[in-house]
Amino acid sequence: MSASITLTIDEFFAHIETLPQVDILPLLQQYDAQASPYEAGKLVEALSSRLELSCQTGDLAYVSCILEHWKALTCTDAPDDDLLFQLLVSAAQNGHHDLVRCLLSHGAKVTPIIPSLVIASADPEIDIRDVVRVIIEVGAWSINETSADCRPALQYAVKRPELLSALLEWGADPNAVGHDGLTPHDAAAGRSTTRVFDHLLAAGAMLTNAYPLHQAVASSSSDALPMIKHLIALGVDINARLFEHHPERAKLRQDAEDFGTPLHCAARSGSKGRVVFLLEHSADAGKRSSRGKSALDWA
Repeated sequence: MSASITLTIDEFFAHIETLPQVDILPLLQQYDAQASPYEAGKLVEALSSRLELSCQTGDLAYVSCILEHWKALTCTDAPDDDLLFQLLVSAAQNGHHDLVRCLLSHGAKVTPIIPSLVIASADPEIDIRDVVRVIIEVGAWSINETSADCRPALQYAVKRPELLSALLEWGADPNAVGHDGLTPHDAAAGRSTTRVFDHLLAAGAMLTNAYPLHQAVASSSSDALPMIKHLIALGVDINARLFEHHPERAKLRQDAEDFGTPLHCAARSGSKGRVVFLLEHSADAGKRSSRGKSALDWA
């Protein structure tokens, strides 16, 4: 590098806008970040902004070039963890699997919250299967991992049938229990379609392992009634209290939580139609919750 700055930041970026990526390196030899800490600080801010935009648009060449020359540009070893995390989420949500691989190779870390930020939050029109595959391949995340911040991957994918199929092929457990005691079947009943529910069933999900009717009757989805009818036709226990047959899961929730039947859940949701439907299909109005409350109490 030269002993003094021969390019201002504005000039530097003006050149980057017009030159091919391969021609950026000579510019670094004309810019001495050490000679001006103020200029270097401005450069970090500007580079960060441009990296974020590039991760949205999928400009792999630009991101690779800046990360490779980050130390020479800024006199710091690498972008900080927060910036790398933001870049990773942005690239992943926009389906840029090559950028995800690049960022992981430059130190970006996959935290437990990544699956929810990516699978659950990405635009449904964007295919993120390759993104998820890359994250799994590099060993950064297990699809059956669960923690206080992370549910099993299938729970996030119930509104993404193509991804759900891919996850099952990659070894996702259709009976995995999340930190809230619920399973992918429960998630599908509350947020997806009967087709997805049956897909999980065909993949080995067990009705006796889940409490899908509770989720369906409490759902705000317009597809809730078809799901409720489908579950009753499949023989789901209409009078089971939540976790009645799996008391160990109740311990995963707050100690003060009260667990009721599907009728309790329908009463709490305020849906008269669902309450009537359940009663017409043999729901027991006299059954009490785990804390002795009636469905009327919950209403």
